[in-house]
Amino acid sequence: MDRSVSTMDEEGINVSAINEKIDKYSELMVTIEENYKQAEQLIKQAHEIRTDNLNLTEEQKEEIKTKMTEAQSIVKSVHEQLREAHKLVVQITKDIRKAGGKIIKNPSTDNELANGEQYAVVETEE
Repeated sequence: MDRSVSTMDEEGINVSAINEKIDKYSELMVTIEENYKQAEQLIKQAHEIRTDNLNLTEEQKEEIKTKMTEAQSIVKSVHEQLREAHKLVVQITKDIRKAGGKIIKNPSTDNELANGEQYAVVETEE
């Protein structure tokens, strides 16, 4: 997307609104990664409690349950954030095309594309 927007900017096309959406997408992806890591850490902590103790106390059982419940809540949030990120990508793609730009794929930074695979943006109805 960045290459597409850069090319459009060089051609004199106003891309400020598209850049704002790309920035929002980038920020959202950082948040998603942080939240995912937090959930992963909680799951590891719960697992460590379980594997370090043959006979769990009620307190330990409750701590495991609390950590897993919190991790599940975070994962649910990450799922919703990923849906929002997907919607942003769809909107950015539409905006680029509407403004006269083209989606430029960059094989040098995308291993899947180097193997001949392609991305497709799919719209879903809710």
